[in-house]
Amino acid sequence: MASTAEITAKSLLEGIGFKVKRHRDASIDDLADVIYAEYPLPGIRIDFALPHARIAIEIEGDYWHNTNSDQKLYRHQIERQIGDRRKSTILKEHNWKLIRVFEKDLGYERGMKHLYLSILRLLDI
Repeated sequence: MASTAEITAKSLLEGIGFKVKRHRDASIDDLADVIYAEYPLPGIRIDFALPHARIAIEIEGDYWHNTNSDQKLYRHQIERQIGDRRKSTILKEHNWKLIRVFEKDLGYERGMKHLYLSILRLLDI
């Protein structure tokens, strides 16, 4: 089940001009403008992926990731941080580049600009 932050990110990615679809709906006819949601790699699942460019986009929701560094971390947030480090390691081992986007940065204009510029930078455009 996608979180509210992931639903917002999907909308922003579509606003940039990408077609977002679940990886299991992938087609041989898909073009480079397709981003796959919940894309699997060995041992992990990526929130959004551009596999042809090996770019992973992870959406960090406030509840799970506690983006406010002044607050105490709860057990589920500590466990999520450990999982995030593991995911980063696996992505690096598979030569993927990672964009982490925090829920607080998903305001429409700000979020769209952040995603757009991050993807362009990693595509070396």
